Amino acid sequence: MTEVLIGGEVILLLMVFTLAFAVYVLYHHFGVMYLNSRDNRATQGPLPGMPLQTAEAIELRSGEMQSIPVSGRAGILIFVRAGCTPCHDIIDAIPQLSAGGTRVDVIVSAPYPQAKEYMDLLPEEVLVYVDPKGEVFGRYAVDLVPFGVTLSEDGEVLGKGIPSTLDDLRWLEGFLWSDPNAELRLTPTSIPSSTH
Repeated sequence: MTEVLIGGEVILLLMVFTLAFAVYVLYHHFGVMYLNSRDNRATQGPLPGMPLQTAEAIELRSGEMQSIPVSGRAGILIFVRAGCTPCHDIIDAIPQLSAGGTRVDVIVSAPYPQAKEYMDLLPEEVLVYVDPKGEVFGRYAVDLVPFGVTLSEDGEVLGKGIPSTLDDLRWLEGFLWSDPNAELRLTPTSIPSSTH
């Protein structure tokens, strides 16, 4: 009799754990769907076509407080957090992009020692800022990481996105060379007719 009672309790306990796991999986699945939804992505980060507000953070290589964005320098600003696997993957891809001459700056939301680990993985020309309290992330309305913003020389936001591969970084890089109004064009550009 006690064996049946113990067996029933074990089965009940397994059912509870299975149900809890299923709820977790569904919550995570729908949470990721929300985070990747078009509406949520549109609210992330600064608005394209607007100037990026200036913020200050410590640049790790120099150890000095510097303004973000650096004026007069077009490029990509990448936001990452310590402990984020996709962020680490993007950090690994940045040297390939910067080797082609594209300016890339990185803001790491982490305590100094963890941010320094990211800095050690990047080439010298990549500026790495530390944001230990997430104040810069908050100023720019960035919650999702990794997150990228393409900036013109005068600090205007040309494009933004959630990069997870080198191809995504190249897509962000494309905003530097493309017509900023290209997405607004609804009809094809007319081709002049040739006259003979």
